[in-house]
Amino acid sequence: MHIYTLSRLYRQDATRWERKIRELREGRRGAFSPYRPLREAIIRLLAGDEQPDNVLIQMNQNATDRRERTVARNSLDFFLAFRENWANRFPTLDTNFMDQQINRGLPVVEYQDLILSGSPNFSAFDNRGILRYVYLMTSAWTIDELQSFEELLKIIIEIRYNANPSALWIINLLTGGRVSVPRIQQRVRNRLHDTIALFLRIRNAEQIEIEE
Repeated sequence: MHIYTLSRLYRQDATRWERKIRELREGRRGAFSPYRPLREAIIRLLAGDEQPDNVLIQMNQNATDRRERTVARNSLDFFLAFRENWANRFPTLDTNFMDQQINRGLPVVEYQDLILSGSPNFSAFDNRGILRYVYLMTSAWTIDELQSFEELLKIIIEIRYNANPSALWIINLLTGGRVSVPRIQQRVRNRLHDTIALFLRIRNAEQIEIEE
């Protein structure tokens, strides 16, 4: 199960659960992001590509409806802000986790009897030579969504990459800063365990097939 979907069930009411279960039953995937080209452009920037924003420029030129124009404009704005404020903090790109071939060769993450999918967008060495696992956030989330997603991402970093969870950096591209989530780790983990247990009971009862 993708950690994005799971984070949207964390501490939610019955109406949200019913909607998400219906989406899963119908095979709809909640983790797709129209900002994938933006994330890929940022990774190309860190990799030293001479024209990493070409795709974003084309998106702005080819956008036909209001939603496409909004995503295209935001993508280019976010890219330019990242290039100005963050690119020089990551002098060496390590791994592009947007590349599915790379992820297929990594260990499966099983947690509380549920297989988790999802990953940071990339890893890179910062100016101090510390390897950071970076997720680029492109929309406004609630505190509960942030707390649960961050904790799930740390679980993946710890199990799949055998790394210290403190190496995770979530960068909010809307504000240009790092995300700092007020939380009590054990409380969040306990609530995640409850969320997963409830989901597994529903999944097994309704025989829901999930694309991992």
